[in-house]
Amino acid sequence: MSLDFTIIGENIHTTRILMRNGKRIVEDDNGEEVVSYKDLDGNAHFMPIPDQIKATKVFTEGRVKHFMVAVMLGMSKNPHEREIGEHYIKTEILRQENAGATFLDLNVDEISYKIDIQKASMKWLIGFYSSVASIPPSIDSSSVEIIREGLTEYKSNHQPQGVPMINSASLERLSILDDVSQNNSYVM
Repeated sequence: MSLDFTIIGENIHTTRILMRNGKRIVEDDNGEEVVSYKDLDGNAHFMPIPDQIKATKVFTEGRVKHFMVAVMLGMSKNPHEREIGEHYIKTEILRQENAGATFLDLNVDEISYKIDIQKASMKWLIGFYSSVASIPPSIDSSSVEIIREGLTEYKSNHQPQGVPMINSASLERLSILDDVSQNNSYVM
């Protein structure tokens, strides 16, 4: 008997947190808190935490939504900030691919409560992901609109990594099954 497994990497998600008192949040030379991480070659890098994030309740309670930071920086008009955010996301994409992921779950729900910002963020993330990943995305959201935005963007990029997955179909969102059928997508 042969068993096949699908491994869905989960960390490209704006809900993911690091504790401010944990080892990944450190102070830079100016005394500012930053997210520390290593690239695949073991080189240390630091991602600044924008003031907009520092003003949130989550931050004051001791947590940093690090992928929210990365997506915000990646979408920045400032080229230096954009490069930092993109590098952080690319590093995580490659790390999870190297660990054997079949799909990578992409979720931007907590970037904002405004649907237009969520949709723009998903569009940007799918576009960036399509330019660097080698495996298909698992497009994840609690909103059918955001999932559709991700599918549309991925389709406009000619699905470079193959057929995407939709995460997820539920009794509350049965209409998403039409999108699964129209896009010949995988679904969970």
